[in-house]
Amino acid sequence: MMRSRYTAFCVGDADYLIYSWDPLTAPPLVDIDPSISWTGLEVLSTTHGGLMDSNGLVHFKAHYTIAAAGHAPRHETLEELSVFRRFQGRWVYSSALK
Repeated sequence: MMRSRYTAFCVGDADYLIYSWDPLTAPPLVDIDPSISWTGLEVLSTTHGGLMDSNGLVHFKAHYTIAAAGHAPRHETLEELSVFRRFQGRWVYSSALK
């Protein structure tokens, strides 16, 4: 799930991001920032999220470059501990703990 959501950010698939977001916490729409280019994903750890689990945690770092007109691109990293849960038999992103 984490990798497919990262890929959706990379290709700008807002519909998939909403589909894979917990309906209890999802925003009404996702705004994809065209100035951001995602450059890599590191999954640092996972807790739970197995076949018999109803929730799980993914600690990751997502690397990206942000371009601003007239400025050199900046390389940034988003680090997060994400909470996922099962919803109607599939995994959905619920929230971030950090």
